[in-house]
Formats: sequence, C-alpha cells, structure tokens
Amino acid sequence: MTNERLVEVFRAEHDLQAHMVRDRLEAEGIAARVDGDFLQGALGGVPFGWASAARVLVAESDAPVARKIIAQASLRKSSEDESED
Repeated sequence: MTNERLVEVFRAEHDLQAHMVRDRLEAEGIAARVDGDFLQGALGGVPFGWASAARVLVAESDAPVARKIIAQASLRKSSEDESED
C-alpha cells in the first residue's frame, strides 16, 4: 500500500466476509487490508457491537472504485440468492 491515507470501504459481519471482500478488491487490482479481524468472540460474533467489527481499508484515492466493486458484488450475490428460491 502507498503512504496515502487509508479509509474504510466495508464493515463486515464476520472475519471471513472481510477477507472475501479484501480478496475481491485485490483481484481487481486494489490494494486492501483488513483491520480488526481478531476482535471477534469465540463463537464468531462481534463482542462489542458494530464498532469492533472487521473493516476493509483501501487508499483514499481507490475508495470510490472499491465501493463500486463491493456494491456490484453485493447486488450480484443478492440476485443469485433470489434465483435459488
């Protein structure tokens, strides 16, 4: 990653989700990092609520494209879930 300021582009429900989003962004050429992924309880829940959830961070200049990729992936996942019903 560059020395550019990092910004949050995604807050995950669990560690696996955060790492999947990071992997997706990196596959698209955007350097990303997961922050706070070791703060979850033994059963996988976030122990202190949303504030302690794992976050995906990218360089500020990459944030708009990263958010677009995340949104497109979320929409695609939603439509796949609906088609399975």
